[in-house]
Amino acid sequence: MTRYSVTMCVLFATSFGFAQTAPVPPKPLGRIELLALRIDGVSDARLEKLLQQRGVAFQPDERYHRMLQDAGATSDLMSALDTAKIAPDAGGTGSGSSSGGQDSAAREALVLEHMDRGAQLDRNRFHPREAEPEYRAAVDADPTSGFAHLVLGDILERLGQRDPAIDEFREAVRLQPDMAEAHFALANALDLKKGDRQEAFAEFDRALTLAPDDSRIRSSYAHSLEAVREFDRALTVAPDDASVRSFYAHSLETDGKKAEAEEQLRIAKNLSSASPTLGVPLRIRVGGQVMRAKLIFKPNPKYPREAKKNRIQGTVKVEALIGDDGSVIDLEVLSGDPALVKAATDAVLQWRYQPTLLNGRPIQVVTEIDINFTLAE
Repeated sequence: MTRYSVTMCVLFATSFGFAQTAPVPPKPLGRIELLALRIDGVSDARLEKLLQQRGVAFQPDERYHRMLQDAGATSDLMSALDTAKIAPDAGGTGSGSSSGGQDSAAREALVLEHMDRGAQLDRNRFHPREAEPEYRAAVDADPTSGFAHLVLGDILERLGQRDPAIDEFREAVRLQPDMAEAHFALANALDLKKGDRQEAFAEFDRALTLAPDDSRIRSSYAHSLEAVREFDRALTVAPDDASVRSFYAHSLETDGKKAEAEEQLRIAKNLSSASPTLGVPLRIRVGGQVMRAKLIFKPNPKYPREAKKNRIQGTVKVEALIGDDGSVIDLEVLSGDPALVKAATDAVLQWRYQPTLLNGRPIQVVTEIDINFTLAE
């Protein structure tokens, strides 16, 4: 082989290697992906950045603009969409003009229709139960859409159905492994429900690898990590502090570790009973604004169906007795429409506060709470 031939072979091999290792350009955002991320709660600032980086694989029209607005998009996001670069083959679903492409376009239209209906019902978080069937219909329309599974998982999570939500998030991750939001949603659900936080941490790591600049993912991950570290530090420094044990027990219960939570509560009660000054619980009155800052678990009240039907809205005011472990142990209704009272008290009785300490000792607190019910516009 001549020197020229060897040189050409080396150049060809080098060029081929560069071609194999060249970075793959980011895939443009599709109609379903962009709408699903907006419904999922991804900030408009992040979506604007994704539009700038990736562009879109479709030509936005007036109907799609309305869908994004139904999902709560701001005018800034709409402007970013209108100025985003469009892929050369935009205008369809990317499936071509064959019959298979037409089927894909029909499925996409059906998924978008159900997601839009769900977003209209759920935009102000007043109708999540009515929105769930629409999001489920979107999954049925195209079970291969990871983005549809993400949206369904999100609504199930907010309805308290964490195990089914986790199943949907797992499917979203399987179908769309490069979707940071799916890994993030799975991490959050695992962190709240499951006993083993290591899997949740692994999903947080994957989400951050895919979206290192997403502040929402970083803040949630930091909070989860910090909770574990702080409890370990607190119990190391103050193993005989009943309030720390009670607070830790609540966290364990949230993670699904019931046996460990019960053990921590047992230790906390023994520590409290060992104190000669706690025969009668010490109780003080604290302002509502101060106690709001100490809330650690606050499920929102469910707007009563009949109250919505009759256009009833307003504020329910209650006086709450908060135990030394931070749980709400008694309520007295001070004012409010009777149609709203039960929903308000049912929610507040589930609230948990950081225990209030006086001279290092947990005490009971009396405070007033306002629960507001406002109809969607």
